[in-house]
Amino acid sequence: RSPQNNINISISTQNGSICIYTITNESVTLLHLISSAHTLCGECIPAWIVFMNPFDDHTLISGGDDCTVKLWDIRTPSRAVASNKTVHSMGVTSGQWHPILPHIFATGSYDEQVCVWDVRSMREPLERIQTGGGVW
Repeated sequence: RSPQNNINISISTQNGSICIYTITNESVTLLHLISSAHTLCGECIPAWIVFMNPFDDHTLISGGDDCTVKLWDIRTPSRAVASNKTVHSMGVTSGQWHPILPHIFATGSYDEQVCVWDVRSMREPLERIQTGGGVW
């Protein structure tokens, strides 16, 4: 929730963009548009997932068909704060913040693994879990 008790939601799109909307009792308003959040060879590709940090209204994670996990701060949406494009070998299709630990989140991919991350260092995941099948 934003300070005015509005609800913010994030949406990932087929064209690689991320949209953040605020919802009030009266309206739905586009707050931020991150165009070309996920690209491959200069072309926009699907951003499969986006999920906002429940502990911080300004940060979110996205994942896409470019095999990349990105950390965004919507106060500076022109570029990702951090990213990793080497751990997942296929599209990043699912993700979730830890319910208690504000710096921990997980991502899943077609590459049959779930990775547990710490936003303070995204060079390598804290843990990799092989699932034996694609993760959605």
